[in-house]
Amino acid sequence: MNFPKHWTTERTRIDSVKTAEAESLAAAFNSCSDVLELDPTFRVVDPEEVLSLVEESERCEASERGFRMQAIRLAATNELLGYFHFRESTTRPDVVALSIFFIRPGFRSQGFGREVADGLLKKLSDDPRNQAVWARVYLKNNPALRLWTKQGFTRVVEHKGQHIHVDGEHLSVILERSLQGTAG
Repeated sequence: MNFPKHWTTERTRIDSVKTAEAESLAAAFNSCSDVLELDPTFRVVDPEEVLSLVEESERCEASERGFRMQAIRLAATNELLGYFHFRESTTRPDVVALSIFFIRPGFRSQGFGREVADGLLKKLSDDPRNQAVWARVYLKNNPALRLWTKQGFTRVVEHKGQHIHVDGEHLSVILERSLQGTAG
């Protein structure tokens, strides 16, 4: 079962990304540099870096499992709210690893993150091969910790022999949420 290329929530439309969007996707990501002190993921990136992710996602679209990158848009206006990407069949074939998920600053605290995360988890649950989802969260990034723990990501995963990972001055954990029993 392939992950859907297009789907919706109550207020958003989610679509697989296209190479022509790389510059606007990079600009959206770079607008989140306000949280760089909390989360080193949000360093400024070049459009070429984002383009390589888009191209990988496009290559995987025909595959049953792989890397998926999708844009989050406001359904009413088509305005880009953010994007996410994840990898299916990681080191454990039954785990999906979220590698990025963000909402642009002007749209935060309006429930978009929760709404899209709910939809994403339901879509991932539709594939019986997906038993769990992992999300790496930096411990200083309180908004991300709140979002993911409220979404049921409550188990800290041991990865490479560690529960807490160090990236320079930043500590992170990999949180897991089971997908069993959440389809529907």
